Amino acid sequence: MPQTHPAPAIDHPAPTTQAPTVPPPAAELSLGERLTLVNTAMTARLDEAAVAYEVNTAHIETQPVDLADVVIVPLTPTSPTHPQPTPPATRIAIVLDRAHQ
Repeated sequence: MPQTHPAPAIDHPAPTTQAPTVPPPAAELSLGERLTLVNTAMTARLDEAAVAYEVNTAHIETQPVDLADVVIVPLTPTSPTHPQPTPPATRIAIVLDRAHQ
């Protein structure tokens, strides 16, 4: 049997290991800049939701509302059956009552 010589090995280049490039740390945003960024993002999301709502409800038949038919009532009760509540006695009670209202 004739002897066969093995094929020469293919030289593969050695893999180069480079450290992944890390972007420099971002500058800290101020509160106003963060609020502006969040406001912009939320405005875009609300606009997208409004368009989606219009598209999803376009097939529903609705009648326009006549504003003359809307009943307007005063915000504070004026009838004797519902007297004005007496104000709370302490400062903390006043704050809690105001928060409740």
